[in-house]
Amino acid sequence: MAKCQYWTVTKPSPSRKRAATAQGAGNERTYRGLSTEQRTLERRQLLIDAAIALYGRDGYRATSVKAVCRRAGLTERYFYESFANSDALLCACCKHLMDAMRRAALQATVGGRASLSLRVEAMALSYAAQLRRNPAAARLTLFEMEGVSPEVDRFLHLQLAKTASLIEEVAFADLPERPEQDLKTSLLAIGLMGALYQLAKEWTRTNFQWADQELAHHIAALGVGAVLSWKRNGTARMTRSGVAISKAK
Repeated sequence: MAKCQYWTVTKPSPSRKRAATAQGAGNERTYRGLSTEQRTLERRQLLIDAAIALYGRDGYRATSVKAVCRRAGLTERYFYESFANSDALLCACCKHLMDAMRRAALQATVGGRASLSLRVEAMALSYAAQLRRNPAAARLTLFEMEGVSPEVDRFLHLQLAKTASLIEEVAFADLPERPEQDLKTSLLAIGLMGALYQLAKEWTRTNFQWADQELAHHIAALGVGAVLSWKRNGTARMTRSGVAISKAK
């Protein structure tokens, strides 16, 4: 009669079990030298890059989630890993592009550009160069964001407000304080930002027919005009106050 053969199974100690679990978890967290979080961020950026290309070429409304995922080389489950819906992806694309534009514009003013005109012109020239190099970015930030939904409208408003704040900080930083006058640097900055935004839209519609420098030069002229109004307004108010004081005496 054949004997039933068996082997004694030795259970691993608790310490070995914990070590094995930790090692397995570690292997699960890293892939190609990237952690789970890093891989998630990498997939998110792939989706943003794909969406910028497609929204800039075909338009936001004509581009599906499936098309974005296909271009990014990802399945749709990875889309919803990072974005609740297409509007959220559109806003992420806009932020990615406008953050880069603001960083480049700020960097363009570094180096001791003394006059306001040169600072504004450098910022506008940087902006123009980026739009010309990347027409998809121009279409997305200037046209595709408008009228999508109230949430997207609010997001675009916040991004434009950030740009206006940067203009105020860089262009109007050295204006003398005149709390008694009617003008405000914040409103002047919004006006200058609006002029730049509208000129950029017209420039994009014409397939960038003007030279970058021409666009930047006109924006600088508007900036100088704002400063002249600021100084003239302050002088006029001081003069009127002086006249009033003289008459009172």
